[in-house]
Amino acid sequence: MTFGLQSRRFLFIVLGVLLAQSAQASLIQLFSTNNLSPSDTIFSFAGTDGESFGASAQFSDASNTLRVTGGDLTGFVVGSDYLFTAFPDNTPILYGYDPIAISPLTLSFSHGISEVGFEIESASYGFGAYSLNFTAFNGSQALGSFDVSGDFPNSLGFLGIDASGGDQITSLTLNAPTGYEIALGAVQFANAGSGGTTAVSEPSTVALMGLGLLGLISLRFRPKFFP
Repeated sequence: MTFGLQSRRFLFIVLGVLLAQSAQASLIQLFSTNNLSPSDTIFSFAGTDGESFGASAQFSDASNTLRVTGGDLTGFVVGSDYLFTAFPDNTPILYGYDPIAISPLTLSFSHGISEVGFEIESASYGFGAYSLNFTAFNGSQALGSFDVSGDFPNSLGFLGIDASGGDQITSLTLNAPTGYEIALGAVQFANAGSGGTTAVSEPSTVALMGLGLLGLISLRFRPKFFP
């Protein structure tokens, strides 16, 4: 009888720990550059205003390489040849025309990252609200999809993802914008294993860990009439 109770309590503890670990490994969407780590690496367009990249642009440093593909990509500095945008003047951006019709807009990293964030804008031959959807991948495994919205040319969309709970991101793909033009700001990221934002435990994670602790307490303070 005592063995049965202890076994159930042990399984209860193990289940709580496993579920908590699973919850911790999920991706967390971030909604502002303020949620990103100040130590992150930043890649942005730094070439000649109006420079054409064709269907692929690449940015590199000693630790990682970012390749942006899809559409007809051109680098601009806001305020010269690139107007009617929510990006501030003098902001370097990467502009893609009709990225979905040509090929899906994709951001690929040569090494996995634990955090990423960037501002983005979309327009459809006119002004107004837009909605974008991105899917994050680790290799060929889809980790989750994230919605981004803005209002052209009044407000920018922002996509931020924290994967420091256990997963790592190797690419992001734009699924279905409502518009045909995309402007991408600086891409900020942390390489996997290098830090980034510390993930805040979700309520479900805290609850599951609490259940595990309660199980441990029940083993320690079980009624004295059990041998």
